[in-house]
Amino acid sequence: MISRRYLAALSIAALAWAAGAPAFVTAALAQSGSDAGQARGRLLRSTDDDTVGWLVLERMGVEAPIDRWAQAMVRVGTDGVTEFNYAEHLRAAKAGIERTRDGARGYDRMRLTLNSRLSEYDATYEEFYLNAFSPSMFVTYRPFSRRKPNPLEGGVKLIFTNADDAFVLSVPPVEAEALVGRLGPGRQLTVDIEVTIEEVNATRAGAEILASIDRYSLLSGSGNARALKKVTLN
Repeated sequence: MISRRYLAALSIAALAWAAGAPAFVTAALAQSGSDAGQARGRLLRSTDDDTVGWLVLERMGVEAPIDRWAQAMVRVGTDGVTEFNYAEHLRAAKAGIERTRDGARGYDRMRLTLNSRLSEYDATYEEFYLNAFSPSMFVTYRPFSRRKPNPLEGGVKLIFTNADDAFVLSVPPVEAEALVGRLGPGRQLTVDIEVTIEEVNATRAGAEILASIDRYSLLSGSGNARALKKVTLN
């Protein structure tokens, strides 16, 4: 059952959402080198859309049409391709695609960055609300947008399974005042997030990733971003 407290939070977040722009997403990928990261699973940082696409296809056991993609990249009469070296160029194109695919294998954690806005402070419950984690929020990726055929034509949605926990930021009044004082008039900030992938499901012409937020950090939205607060959920 949804509590009255959570419904009140949703109302405040809706007002904040209307007053500011929705959260937009940047993300991309690299392997974590820390022992702690390895213990929890391999971590993707700074992801691009195609990398997420390869991760999804691996999880679903779906093979990409690599041969057809390579053939579309190699045309006789372009980029030095002739009838005599066509096979060589085709092998190189296929190998390049396979290297990209293999680089996205074996990851089960992701790191993303969202733009968000801090709500007005709820003095009754001593809480802020972050529209980046609103219940209706999801992150959209468009993998292989230049490839035909595209097994993920409908895109990939990343959905936070514990967004309601991250949505509410509980802080005492003194800390809340200090936090607001470090933000600009629009209360815009950046949220640096680490998630664990729980499952990947096929959807109509695409897929969805269900992931649990492990931790996030609030950063000032200025050019020289400063860490404002760190929150651990899992």
